[in-house]
Amino acid sequence: MDDFRALVERMQRMPDQLHEGHFRQKYQPVAHIAYGWLTRCSRTADAIVVLHDAGFDGEVPPLARCLLEHVVALRWLVAVGDEISAPLRSVHGHETIKFLEALRKTASGQFDEEQFAKILASTEHDDHGRDHFHAFAHRARLYGREEDLTSYHALVMESHATYQSAVQYWDPETKETLVTSRADYDWLEFATCYLYRALFAYSEIFMAPPWRNELNDVKQHLITLNPAVRAELDD
Repeated sequence: MDDFRALVERMQRMPDQLHEGHFRQKYQPVAHIAYGWLTRCSRTADAIVVLHDAGFDGEVPPLARCLLEHVVALRWLVAVGDEISAPLRSVHGHETIKFLEALRKTASGQFDEEQFAKILASTEHDDHGRDHFHAFAHRARLYGREEDLTSYHALVMESHATYQSAVQYWDPETKETLVTSRADYDWLEFATCYLYRALFAYSEIFMAPPWRNELNDVKQHLITLNPAVRAELDD
């Protein structure tokens, strides 16, 4: 386990700050999006390690789902470049409208309508690309790996209020209640593999992809720790 933790820490030291001019042309308009998604991946992987160390493995699934979604999103961005801007603006506008409508119905205090107007003025709030953005299964099939969708379904069942999320805290046969989750999954390996994939995808947006030697070394360490992960890592 310490080996996986060390690899996560090593990968977190790789990314530099966002530097204009280092990116391939089709990624320049969305480089800040890629950087934000990579940072979310890095910090989420770190949070998974923290929860694991504190004995909260059963509470990791929502974070693991977040990490998986952002890795697939990075691969989507790498595949389409700045074409990702339109569906992102569309969804942002659509969700802002929904939030504003909810505030108007339920907010007990005042809120800044002018600020919302500024947000909506900078977005495209039609349905262009909305289904594509929201349907994770569709994105995973196009830009992810086969096991991503399987993992996603399992993580959704653990993240939402379902039978699966409840049964982790009691024995189905004896009905004996438990204080901690009985789930048993190697979240450190999960976090390490998905952070590797996030960094590999992010490196593709640069004119000269960075960290390739370091990432290859991380990959070899991962395969040494568990040969089965070879098929899960991006080449």
